[in-house]
Amino acid sequence: MDKKVKTICVVSEAVEGGVATHLEHLAQLPLEPDWRIVFVLSPRRNPMQLDRLRRVLMSRHIQLLQVNMCRSPDPVLDGLAYRSLKRHIRRLQPALIHTHSSKAGALTRFCVRSGSIPIIHTPHVFAFQWARGISGWLYGRIERYLSRYTDKYILFSKRQREAALEVLGANVAEKIALLPNGVDIHKFQPVSRQRREYLKKGLGIQPDDFCIGAVVRPVLQKAVPELLKMFRSLQDQEKTSVHLFIAGIPHDNGPVAAKIWAYGLHDRVHLLGWVDEMREFYQTMDLLVMTSHWEGCPYAVLEAMACGCPVLTTRSFATDELLPPQIDRFSVPVGDMGGLANGVSHLIQHPETMDELRGIARDHVENNFSLGRWYEEMHKLYASFLK
Repeated sequence: MDKKVKTICVVSEAVEGGVATHLEHLAQLPLEPDWRIVFVLSPRRNPMQLDRLRRVLMSRHIQLLQVNMCRSPDPVLDGLAYRSLKRHIRRLQPALIHTHSSKAGALTRFCVRSGSIPIIHTPHVFAFQWARGISGWLYGRIERYLSRYTDKYILFSKRQREAALEVLGANVAEKIALLPNGVDIHKFQPVSRQRREYLKKGLGIQPDDFCIGAVVRPVLQKAVPELLKMFRSLQDQEKTSVHLFIAGIPHDNGPVAAKIWAYGLHDRVHLLGWVDEMREFYQTMDLLVMTSHWEGCPYAVLEAMACGCPVLTTRSFATDELLPPQIDRFSVPVGDMGGLANGVSHLIQHPETMDELRGIARDHVENNFSLGRWYEEMHKLYASFLK
């Protein structure tokens, strides 16, 4: 007699940035014969990344359901989303629900408060971690209430775990699983110096020019003005020809383009827009920089290091936990663009250190953040609820 099929329902409001990559990996998770997975996603955020994720789901024959959800509080839209989610859950009768991001996590857990269906919640970043004032306090109180309906939290770092225990209470400690993201170390690989020089020519610059990469969206979190300020400071220090390539912001973005021209950087800062294949981007860059105010477990950091590209970053929540000590020593507090510029300048002036850090970065990801390891741990976690 065939085993009854157990449905895993994955729900997310955010379908962009690292969350979208995380969902792609989840869609490719090896499943047991009696498991099936269904995705419930919002179409409101990033159409290009949703379309890419939709293609992955189709290739895996995974059902996709859409529910309109938005990040900001909206009583009307939230009420409609709640009703739609409740209807889908009643029809699917899942054996396990896995929610992602704050809004989907909150709405879904409000839908299922009977405890009849186990719920795993991956916040990526808790709303109370980035919100300030009364909003941060309110988000914390809501999450504390919802924690009683949460069977497991998947968190990315020790620092995020500490934040959760402080706000949600020590009683959630046994519900927390630490599982940082993983990257495909077979896809993201280093290239030779000759290959990197060839790729630079494709961008229209000289092989010995120093290339700095950044992966951002024009939102407060990513601190784009600070990134440009850092690069302007670097230009004042360096005699070497240095270029900044920004993936994620189109060249016709008015506010960012205006800032670039105001700083006189129009021939040094290049807006690439949406980059569908990031591997070649990382392989071209000499260095990746990240100026974010907050991050969860950014794929850009791990993918760049897997390609042998060192990363200099702000200590936004727990990005420093992703870095080997030899690279983390260049990390700076959030907002310290002068310190970040000094770190970049030091590496430009010491190419032998850069060469050493390339190998260290690759080895660190290969040993600690492989996608294969992530698949194994996620499978074990699902199995603990489904078997």
